Amino acid sequence: MKQLIASLITVAIAGAAHAEINFSKSVPSEQRKLLTRDMFFLANQPYPSDSKLAQMMEIPSTDGLTILNWIDNRMVRIVGEDFELEKNIAIVNQSFFPEPSETPSIPTVVNTPGGSSGGGKVQTVMSNLGGAVYISGKMSHVMFSLKVDDNKINITSPRLGVFKVGEGLFNTQLTKSPADSKMSTYFRLATLVHEARHSDGRGRSAGFLHAICPTGHRFAGYAGCDASSNGPYTIEGQFLKVAIQNCKDCQPGELEPEKTV
Repeated sequence: MKQLIASLITVAIAGAAHAEINFSKSVPSEQRKLLTRDMFFLANQPYPSDSKLAQMMEIPSTDGLTILNWIDNRMVRIVGEDFELEKNIAIVNQSFFPEPSETPSIPTVVNTPGGSSGGGKVQTVMSNLGGAVYISGKMSHVMFSLKVDDNKINITSPRLGVFKVGEGLFNTQLTKSPADSKMSTYFRLATLVHEARHSDGRGRSAGFLHAICPTGHRFAGYAGCDASSNGPYTIEGQFLKVAIQNCKDCQPGELEPEKTV
């Protein structure tokens, strides 16, 4: 399970109607406020249609509200950094899933967040626990549940994303700007787009697992690269491109966090 989760996390180097947001009690109040503000901001962005992003997301338009609803359809809960998977996971049914015809290849992670790369510390920004638990269950024919606060979530689909906040999501060293800045807002929204992508896929592409970055890459040895041309980092990057192009009061280079995109 640890290898699987490691291949689903977002890593980084440190040096208007809207969708309903379901936060766990484990998410600190200030982080809830910032993420809620981020999503209100996204819901009110009239981005023009971007054919590449629309094709990857399989949505009719790429205005902010449509993108927010796309995220919401892949996320059931946001949990805090202190949420412990091992203490909140349980087997519900030991013979739930049939034998899958194809399953994703889980990369052997050489390095895990906490080490260093490119002169800085590699941090977990966010992870999609629901996607990892679903894939693990499907490969072993077991239905797992996750207990979040007083709720039990039976993970029967990859669309039941449980997004766990990582140490990098609110780290202003990554964005080089205050937590309530536009830079930080786009950084967090791009991360939500990234994690929502991990709730997609089927067969060999289930979860759009990361690949190990090759020698010479800034994240060499880490599961910080895409295994496909429409994976989480690619779709995150295209979202940021659309956001930057339509940010009327942004300065050149303002929306370029040190993430792999």
